[in-house]
Amino acid sequence: MIYFIGNNYSTNFISSSIRELLEYFKDEEEIAFDIETTGFDVYTKKILSYQVGNEKDQFVVDAQEHPITLIKSLLETKTLLIHNASFDVNFLYHYRIIPIKIWDTFLVEAVLNKGDKTVRKALDVVAYRYCKANLDKQIRGAIHKEGLSERVIEYAANDVKYLHSIKRKQLAIVNHKDLLQSVQLENEFVRALTYVKYCGIYLNPDDWNKKCQEDLIERTKTLKDLDDWVIDNKLTTYIDTQLSFSWIEEQRRCLINWSSSKQVIKLFKELGIDVSTDEDKESVDVKNLKSQENKFEILPLYVKHKKQEKLITTYGLDVLNTINPITGRVHTTFMQIMDTGRISSGDKRNNKYSINLQNIPADKRTRSCFQPMEGNAFIDADYSGQEQIVFANKTMEPNLIKFYRDKLGDMHSFIASKIYPEIEGTPLHDIPSKFKVQRQAAKAAGFAINYGGNGLTIANNLNISLEEGSFIYDAYFKAFPGIKNYFEHVTKDALTKGYILFNDIIKSKCFIPQFYELKRLEKIMNRPGFWVFYREHKLKNSKVFKEELYPIVRKKFKLQSSISRMSLNYPIQGTSAEITKIATIYFFKYLIENNLLFKVLIVNLIHDEILLEVPKEMAESISIVLKQCMEKAGNIFCKTVKLEATPLITDFWEH
Repeated sequence: MIYFIGNNYSTNFISSSIRELLEYFKDEEEIAFDIETTGFDVYTKKILSYQVGNEKDQFVVDAQEHPITLIKSLLETKTLLIHNASFDVNFLYHYRIIPIKIWDTFLVEAVLNKGDKTVRKALDVVAYRYCKANLDKQIRGAIHKEGLSERVIEYAANDVKYLHSIKRKQLAIVNHKDLLQSVQLENEFVRALTYVKYCGIYLNPDDWNKKCQEDLIERTKTLKDLDDWVIDNKLTTYIDTQLSFSWIEEQRRCLINWSSSKQVIKLFKELGIDVSTDEDKESVDVKNLKSQENKFEILPLYVKHKKQEKLITTYGLDVLNTINPITGRVHTTFMQIMDTGRISSGDKRNNKYSINLQNIPADKRTRSCFQPMEGNAFIDADYSGQEQIVFANKTMEPNLIKFYRDKLGDMHSFIASKIYPEIEGTPLHDIPSKFKVQRQAAKAAGFAINYGGNGLTIANNLNISLEEGSFIYDAYFKAFPGIKNYFEHVTKDALTKGYILFNDIIKSKCFIPQFYELKRLEKIMNRPGFWVFYREHKLKNSKVFKEELYPIVRKKFKLQSSISRMSLNYPIQGTSAEITKIATIYFFKYLIENNLLFKVLIVNLIHDEILLEVPKEMAESISIVLKQCMEKAGNIFCKTVKLEATPLITDFWEH
């Protein structure tokens, strides 16, 4: 039954009141909740209606006549069932309503299907998936024009009608997949992450404009350097030779558009630069070229140009358009659950750009444009070597544990001392100066191997031979046998179960859609006589081999390799992400309990970093609390080697 609270009374619905709504739900532990608004921005848009209900009855309230603050006591004492809670909670915060407990059917669906990008999570899809209910979402775009018409009221009521049923059915699957702790974590974290979005961060427009003008000047220089290189090297195909008006002085102009991948690929291939990728495509992406920088004189110039281009296109003057006209701050969007467990930032929907605040260039000139408001200070706290320490606690490799326990200093020098016999016994502080090449090799090996790389990866990264890359790879595992054992365990686990377990505490999982295709291919290859047949046709280089057999084998090993790399990477990133999420939850609860919400602001989260804006007089005491929250979260997962957090009080975004 639909109850409507407002003056636009219709005989299709039962007229009710706020008092009756509060009385109806006073003994309910859970209530379904939703709002309809005139837009996405809480600072410039309004709530048109709010809906509270269960499977039997739904109350739709005209928010213009009955402000949402009238049911504040209800919303702050019940478990709210919401689909995509970040949107609704953002508006609740604007009216200083702080829900205590949430079950977000959108986030739960994301937890249940992490890794599978084909699973849609919109409410109409989820309602049909679990309840076979058909929700008409075409009305949504007309609500702000149409107002609370009869069909809009019915639409709004349906948005809360099925949430109880969806939750019950989701919970059964959650328990079956042993994901309750993961679901609870994400439902807790959405309150804190939405607060980050609501707080926003101040960007000084004058400083940013000055930075952008400097970037444009620098880009002009890098483009000239590239053009001059082509001209100086007499690549006549790419030079336009004209006579000046004096008919004497020759003028030359480079014809290449350096922003055109197609044109640059053609040039680079002629120069002998490898532009191929693992996906059998061609690319001049910086990551694809990095390992060849020392071989070709033009590449450092091109890499510099690409960085300058990104500064201008991604972090240029358009960023100023993201500043909210009411708050003067940037309020970005966040995606809470990536496949790795991390959060992401930035989006472009409805023709409105939302900046990625996690990927702002780390140079001082750029980040100093982000500042606290007058009378406030930033507290910028990050974990010291978060992923490396998580890695050490997971592998329990004796040499890594010794390094951290004995506080030996530089990790890359330590790894080099274990790989190269000629370094053994050299004090670690002398290695960077005396064995620079070996230390660099050890650094590349550590990063590559810890995320699933091999000897070829190391060779490419260091621009050395495959033989030398393989030597470093083998020496690394000989020095750290515990790492190899850990790798073998997690890889086998993922290839057997079809999902990647992040850790045994929260038990988050990333499910592998390619797993079933891998098993199908393995089944084909395990058939009696397959390999005999394969070798026979390989010798003949037959059509069957080229078009049927080889593609099967190639795809199988490619999938297996991809899953193996994921199984090494995701548990480290996922566990690290959960540490930061829990730390933020602890701190957010502290703010609530001490009545500091909207006074102490959480302005950004960047993987292992939490950025606050606080009144200057509170900076010292709050920095201590933040450090305690971060290290308490770290202790849950890092019991052998402790994870430390370092807060810094500063006048701009420093890290």
